[in-house]
This record gives sequence, structure tokens and C-alpha cells, in this order.
Amino acid sequence: MLELEDAITSWSADTLQGTDGEFARATLRSMITRLAGAASSGLTDPREVVGPYMDVLLSLRAQVRADKRFDLSDVIRDRLSAIGVEVRDTPNGVEWVLRD
Repeated sequence: MLELEDAITSWSADTLQGTDGEFARATLRSMITRLAGAASSGLTDPREVVGPYMDVLLSLRAQVRADKRFDLSDVIRDRLSAIGVEVRDTPNGVEWVLRD
């Protein structure tokens, strides 16, 4: 991080680009602040944030499956897959996984 800050300082001294150097430094400071916050309080598990929404969607999917509307069930599953959520129908129930 310090090397990056040195590079920004050197770059901004060699250029007449107005406020670009200040913007780069402010961006770096913001990144460092966020990193420090994550180091001190930990990161939030995305499942905690997304979980309540997934519960609603999977409940809706379970209802359409119970109504034998497998076409709608597949649409829900496919749309979730398109945004990086894999839905798995297992013998123990429905599971979901956030893909990288």
C-alpha cells in the first residue's frame, strides 16, 4: 500500500493533470479504511445478507412445485443461476450456493 501511495505521489508530481492525483490518493485512502474496518470487525458473510431474500424465493419455488408448475420452478432456478446462485434439490431439502 505504501509503495502504491509513493507511486501515486511520484506520478502526480510528474503530471499536470489537475486533481487526478488527489482523486487517486482519496481512492487509496478509502480502500485502506475499508480494509482496516474488515480487519477489525471481520467481513460479512454474503449468505447473511442474501439469505432472507433467498428464503422468500425458495418458498415461492416450493409452492409452485407443490402446484406442479415445474415450468415456473425451472424459471426461478434458471434466473437465480444467471445471477450466480445455484439451487440444489436434495433428499434433505433445497440448498443454495453462491458461486464465485
